[in-house]
Amino acid sequence: QKDPSLPRLKFSTVREYLAEVLASPAAKNLPLHEGELQHHARGCYAAWGDIKQLNRNAERRLVAAETASQCAGIDKSLEPAWWSLLFNQFHDILAGTCTIQTAGETRNRFGAAIDAADDTLRHSVHRMARRVDTRHLTGNTLFAFNPLPWAREVEVTLDTFTQPHGREKITHLVSTDGRRIPIQWLAADSNFGPHLMPWGKLCARLSLPAAGYGTFHLGLEPVDAAPKKTKALPAPKNPVRLVVLPDHSDTWGHGVKAFSGKAVAIPLGRGKVIEQGPWTTIVRHCAAWKRSSIQLDVVARANEPALELRLRINWQEPRSILRFEWPTGIKEGEWISQTIGGHSTRKADGDEQPAQNWTAFAKGKRAAVLVNDGSGSVSACKDVLSTIVARSTPYAEHDPMPYPDLPEPP
Repeated sequence: QKDPSLPRLKFSTVREYLAEVLASPAAKNLPLHEGELQHHARGCYAAWGDIKQLNRNAERRLVAAETASQCAGIDKSLEPAWWSLLFNQFHDILAGTCTIQTAGETRNRFGAAIDAADDTLRHSVHRMARRVDTRHLTGNTLFAFNPLPWAREVEVTLDTFTQPHGREKITHLVSTDGRRIPIQWLAADSNFGPHLMPWGKLCARLSLPAAGYGTFHLGLEPVDAAPKKTKALPAPKNPVRLVVLPDHSDTWGHGVKAFSGKAVAIPLGRGKVIEQGPWTTIVRHCAAWKRSSIQLDVVARANEPALELRLRINWQEPRSILRFEWPTGIKEGEWISQTIGGHSTRKADGDEQPAQNWTAFAKGKRAAVLVNDGSGSVSACKDVLSTIVARSTPYAEHDPMPYPDLPEPP
């Protein structure tokens, strides 16, 4: 403002600025743009994928923690945690285009936000649980809280003793209205429990109210009770695939509209059923590609039209992209993706686009929706929805100054 060589500068708001622009006589000659203001650098949507996942995790945990603290009547500010998250949403951090020296600091900042949210969430849920009168019940009670603002049926899992007293086994849950809810024992995170007692992951599907909780009594039966037989859940009609694409662009992906090099499909190994019961069936596929390994778990749940895909990847291929593709079977559908503050409809021409939680093909009353927990780079062509799950690019490489590629290991 004090520099005489510059025009007069005035601090203002967006609303006041646009009002001044539109009131100008030259406004009628300004070009009109309709649609999204994309794209500077499409590689940013997929660079440094774990940062995208940490960001999404922090956002969700903070909202859940604030909901729980309000329900529990706890007045605790999470403002410092929100500031940590928002700082990491700076464009060269969340974009994955910062230098490797900042990686530890960035992860620590996300971790601080998530830890603060989890601490508040635990405190709030414990306070709510302590207020529930369980004196009329014998044994242990399961307390489950739903932080979302709508009622839902949700899968709940808990690592615990399969036989709490060393005699009877937990075989079901009992709701407050007396309904018996079947359970399923899955493999626990640890293969042994305290005091080397029988241990497993209790799995059940529970109905919970909006921003509310439910309590469930543990049902015990003799340990030799015959297990109920279950049927395997159906496999998806259209098989998904993982493909590898070359990527010689810089970290930002300057000059790239679509990652469309020669794609090579990775053959997935024959599926092996690792869990099967009344609620959940899990089929595991394993694959290898050059120096990399991939584990894909396909999780099907009773009463759900969706499948969950869990990918565990050790990706060792430099300047390569691993992309997930789903032939949806919806021909000539409308391509829609969740974007900031709403959704966008785009042309399914294979161009890489940003998305938030979901992207979908919709046609009439039919829709095929791909939901993710951190992948922000999507594309669509014909009836195929795609998202990048791994992109191995150098840190902060910017054209026209590329990093020299290291020699390939033997």
